Amino acid sequence: MANLAINDANSVKIGKEGGIAVIVSAMQHHLNNEHVQFHGCRAMANLACNDANKVKIGIEGGIAAVISAMQHHLDNERVQTVGCGAMASLAINDAIAVKIGKEGGVAAVLSAMQHHLNNERVQSQGCGAMANLANNERNADEMLELGVLDMISILQTEDSKIWENVLTLILSCSKRKMFKMSSPLKKRLQHLKKETDSPKLKEMIKDILLA
Repeated sequence: MANLAINDANSVKIGKEGGIAVIVSAMQHHLNNEHVQFHGCRAMANLACNDANKVKIGIEGGIAAVISAMQHHLDNERVQTVGCGAMASLAINDAIAVKIGKEGGVAAVLSAMQHHLNNERVQSQGCGAMANLANNERNADEMLELGVLDMISILQTEDSKIWENVLTLILSCSKRKMFKMSSPLKKRLQHLKKETDSPKLKEMIKDILLA
């Protein structure tokens, strides 16, 4: 299913023919099998690129299945990468982003990032998910409560694409009353602004520091 769903037409057909429910069932019945969970999350991530499938995944228990996989296989970098990827794709839909937050998805993604700080694939997918989820005020507040800014301040990556998502996340959180710029985070952003060649990142950092 994961490989088939890479193709847009196949992805639509899988959704229409009940494939999402089959994947959810497999993940539920083999929760302790990391291979099933990896391929299940990967299938969800690919299927979620289709808007209609996003809704079906939310209705048919796909969000809970992915979150459960991430919670039960926290040390598995492959599961965490595709789990965060699925969340990133799903959270583009505002209603689905709310549902992800209510079902524990914010905590699951943040936990993945905290446990795999040196894995750029986890960080890339996780930051993408958090940036999309932070568009919802409740999700942004939960991120702040769970210490997302502390985690960001110790990120090791210099990847500009990852940082673009990180800065998008911070900008969303900066609008919340709970937002407070720590000294380590401020220094990290100042360092990034000095070192990056990206005008876009420099402008985003400037906006954050002025918030």
